[in-house]
Amino acid sequence: MDGCTEKTAEAVVQDESPTPTESDRQPEEVKKDAAEAGEISTLYTKILKQIEFYFCDINIARDKFLNAELEKNDNWLPIDSLMNFSRLKSLSSDSKETVVNALKALPSNVVEFNEDMMKIRRLPSLKPVSNTPEFWESVTQRSAVVSGFPKEATLDEIKEFCEKYGNVECVRLRKNHGNVFTGSAFVAFANKEELDKFLSLPTPRYNGTELNVISESEFKAERNNKKKRSQPEKAPVEKAPRTKRRKKELVRRKGVVLFIENVPHHTSLKQIYSLCSPFGTIEWVDHQRDSPTAMVRFAGEENTAVEIVKKVQENPDGQLKILSTELTVRTLTDEEEEDYWQKLAKLTTKKDDSTKKGAANEEENAANSSSKNENEADKGSEAKVDNEEPEDK
Repeated sequence: MDGCTEKTAEAVVQDESPTPTESDRQPEEVKKDAAEAGEISTLYTKILKQIEFYFCDINIARDKFLNAELEKNDNWLPIDSLMNFSRLKSLSSDSKETVVNALKALPSNVVEFNEDMMKIRRLPSLKPVSNTPEFWESVTQRSAVVSGFPKEATLDEIKEFCEKYGNVECVRLRKNHGNVFTGSAFVAFANKEELDKFLSLPTPRYNGTELNVISESEFKAERNNKKKRSQPEKAPVEKAPRTKRRKKELVRRKGVVLFIENVPHHTSLKQIYSLCSPFGTIEWVDHQRDSPTAMVRFAGEENTAVEIVKKVQENPDGQLKILSTELTVRTLTDEEEEDYWQKLAKLTTKKDDSTKKGAANEEENAANSSSKNENEADKGSEAKVDNEEPEDK
């Protein structure tokens, strides 16, 4: 009996022993847990920012694949489809659970879940956007060109640096025609006010190096003025007696004009010419800078463009691309073709028609193909546009 009593007393002593508390843990354990929590929080923030980029105005305007997926699902994107985007897959170590947890943990002003948390979409309250010259002009009005970064700097490093100075929507690295980073980047802010605030700040320094900052509007104006100044003035020549010239007849041919859609922002006529020249002799390229479309007329027999479209569609590597942006190619409809030839007939009757904006004749194309390559930005993109490296998928 006494033995039983003694055992019960021991049990009571054990029950009254204090349980370990947070204060009893070793400092190293607390620091380790705090560090892990901080790493998770940082990872979730990166994941959310990447997803918000996919649904931001700039990427929505130019991302053909994403828009096709949204059209299939009434503007919703399944989480499974989201996991196909390479940058997000890399950030999350291809873990859908990590992506979902990040979306649950952090609030967003860009995207939202559906009820079963299997799909996300861009908030319906956000203004719709489209790939039009007017939209890209509005992007220009809230963008800066920042130069002086080291050539080895990455997109993530530059974006993280720029985000210290304002609400950044997108960063696009400017690359030359060898696809090498030039040390310059387009930085699109959320609005014009954010851009103005950034431009009013003291000149930023990156790793001790002073950067050159200018609005994209000023950058374009300076570039255009530089082009005008670089054009040699024509020496005056004596006028020769006028002789009657035989008017060159414009021969209409069906199916020789290739229509290109989803052209990235900042794509130049020269880039389109270089992209299409392997398919045959180009007679004419019609493209306005920042326009999402272009038309390329080929020499040769009728239906030349028809054959080119077939080649592109049968290509195992997929559609034509300017950097990572996939282009759509087709021939003109009957109505579009009639309109094209009528406009061209009017142009050929006017003096100096080769200088019309948005068009280039054979002589201009030959000059363009041999002229000095221009360091320019392309959405995207990702983008992904022109010679740019957008925030990739």
